[in-house]
Amino acid sequence: MTPITMRLPGMTGRRCARIVSALLRDLPGVEMVQADPATGVLVVHGSVTAEQVALALTEVVGHPSRGWPPAADGGPRGGGDVAGNPAAP
Repeated sequence: MTPITMRLPGMTGRRCARIVSALLRDLPGVEMVQADPATGVLVVHGSVTAEQVALALTEVVGHPSRGWPPAADGGPRGGGDVAGNPAAP
C-alpha cells in the first residue's frame, strides 16, 4: 500500500508527535507511523485510508478546523496542535 503523508503544522514538539503516533498506531490497518515534529510531516503505512487517519486526528483535537483534517490538496487547514492549543499569532 502507498503510505499516507500529511502535513500537520501544529505538531511542533515531541509530545505532540507521541500523541499522534500512539493514537494512530491503535487504528486497525496501521502498520507503522512516522511523526516528525521538526518538519510537521506525518507518514502512515498500512491499509488504513487517509479519511480514517483524518477522522482519528479530528477526534483527538475535538474540532476539525484546528489543523485536521488536512485540506483536499494535502495542505494544512486551520492551526493549533494535537493537544487543542491554538496556533501562535
